Formats: sequence, C-alpha cells, structure tokens
Amino acid sequence: MTNAEKRTALAATLAPDTDTDEVLDNVLADAEALVLNRMYPYGYPDGTVVPFRYERIQIQLAAELYSKRGAEGQTGHSENGISRSWPEKSALLARIMPHVGSVSSNA
Repeated sequence: MTNAEKRTALAATLAPDTDTDEVLDNVLADAEALVLNRMYPYGYPDGTVVPFRYERIQIQLAAELYSKRGAEGQTGHSENGISRSWPEKSALLARIMPHVGSVSSNA
C-alpha cells in the first residue's frame, strides 16, 4: 500500500473529521515508527518499511494517535486543573510480532 493509499484510508477512518495531508502523513509516520520499533526492538535498518500484514495496524494506530489530540481514549480526566491521561501502550502493538534473528558462531 502506498503512503497516499494509507492517507486515504486514514482519512476515511477519521471521517467526518478532516485535516491536511501534512498532518495525516505526520501521524502515519509516527505510527510507522511505533510498528517498526515493536518489530525491531534493537533498531532497524534505514529504508525498512511496514510489512503488508501490519499496514492496517499502522492505520489504526495513526487513528488512535490522531484521536489523542482531543479527548478520545482517555483513561483519566479532570476538569478545572485540565489533566488528561491515556494508556501507555496501545493494545494494537501487542498484535505485532517482534522480528527474531539468530546468533551465528564461527567456533
């Protein structure tokens, strides 16, 4: 899926809310970083992209991140002191399997 297709899917998920392409692309990039950091907890090479099987999760994470700009998804809220809180991790990240490698030895 191209970035433009992901942006269109995110816009459809957020409808009727709308925002600029720049904001949607930024939220998608943040969601991409979350997915890749979950897949590769010790770092990933430059140019690594979200695999096809996790693209929908990336879009759902982007929608979550976008929604946190307001009041949706809060776990706590106070009124006059204006204190908001959200869960630390999205449950969507638990659906991503970390990449496993092996250690080779010349012994």
